[in-house]
Amino acid sequence: LYQDRLSNYIKENIVDVQQDLDVNISMKLHELSLPAALDALDKKIGLPPSLTAKATEVRQNGGNKKIESAIQDVATLSNHCKDAIHAAAKILEMESQQDAVFQMTFANHPTIVRDPSNLANHALLQETVKFQQAFMTASESDGQIRQSWGQWRPMIDLLAGSDAGMEAAVPSSRSTGLASATVLPHARELRRLLEELDDLKTSRAEIVEQARHLADIDDIRRRIELEASAMERWVEVKPAMFEDTIASELDKYEKYRNQLDEGATKQAVLLEKIEAANPRFIESRKKDPGVEQREKALATLYTGYSEYKKTLDDLSQGLEFYNKLSVVTTQLAEKCRVWAAERDAEVK
Repeated sequence: LYQDRLSNYIKENIVDVQQDLDVNISMKLHELSLPAALDALDKKIGLPPSLTAKATEVRQNGGNKKIESAIQDVATLSNHCKDAIHAAAKILEMESQQDAVFQMTFANHPTIVRDPSNLANHALLQETVKFQQAFMTASESDGQIRQSWGQWRPMIDLLAGSDAGMEAAVPSSRSTGLASATVLPHARELRRLLEELDDLKTSRAEIVEQARHLADIDDIRRRIELEASAMERWVEVKPAMFEDTIASELDKYEKYRNQLDEGATKQAVLLEKIEAANPRFIESRKKDPGVEQREKALATLYTGYSEYKKTLDDLSQGLEFYNKLSVVTTQLAEKCRVWAAERDAEVK
């Protein structure tokens, strides 16, 4: 019970918070065409170092092949869950049909009486429906992930290819007056704010990793055993009796959530500063069609990288979800088999 509660807490209060804050950064910077607009000034010919570093990461990580492999793994687990849920539903359906014959046959018998299937299998049927709904929701999410990946697949291929291929896709800036004394102060201000934002993201990732590490080694079984041993002399021990203990143990993760909340406040302030500084930078910059085209191409590549990371993260969460669902649906199918066999034995 504690591990389930802890797993949900880490996901909802730590991991999901981190992802939402990171997505907020990506969306805001994409809206402002940052850091693409700065990179277009920093390096007019060729590719900016920050982009080549991201492309190298995609390359070393396997590019689209990595995503294809993860999608296949998700599909394999998904099919296993689907088969288990189908098996459970089929068993309940067949037993219900057999019970209908039984009820009709012995409808007026004075001693041969038993609960009809809709009462006897109520809990199993509810559980099956719950997992069916969870599976349908997850399947829809899987489809959305694949659809989004399909849109960005060519850009990911470009990132995973050669630097020469990317350079061919990014126009070179031709203007010589872009990095003028008027532009540089505003560009430096934006760059400094972006670096602070990157530092904040890195710090946040470390906080999440610390929370995950603590959760991996967290074991309160000994405490529960001691408390249960003390209570069982007086009362029947039930899981609900340990709610205060579980809540107390979960409290030690509050510091990580508090740190994330503090980081969220700092992030909001930084994004406001960036949003205020960006118009000054744009106003100071001499407009040049070549620069605008370059900025757009660079922004698309940066977004391609973000989508690559997001797709892998979504697939990782999908694998984790289906791993857990696979266990519980397999158990459900087995419970249905045992229950149906017991009902069959009653008839015989």
